[in-house]
Amino acid sequence: MRLPKKLGGNGLDIWHHVVLAEELARIPSGGIGMGVTIHNDMVAPMISVYGSTPECEHVLRMAIKGDILLAHSISEKESGADISNISTQVIDKSKDYYIINGEKDIHL
Repeated sequence: MRLPKKLGGNGLDIWHHVVLAEELARIPSGGIGMGVTIHNDMVAPMISVYGSTPECEHVLRMAIKGDILLAHSISEKESGADISNISTQVIDKSKDYYIINGEKDIHL
């Protein structure tokens, strides 16, 4: 909803999604509302801000059309979903590359 029109979004502001979220909250299954919220308000904006132009055009267009559902995973073996206890570290190596040390649990 809030993604730019140039990518196929509506370019709407946060208040339009607030109304959608309130309506989704009426559905007895909380998973539906959470899925839409994670897709629209967490992952899509991260891709639009931090993704390269080709990534944005490819991934976000598919997400907006409904061909894919965006999600994320933050779980680690020792911390679960407690993000204050995540041990993975990123080391910036002079802007040329990064070293990532840690483990992630994958939930499919």
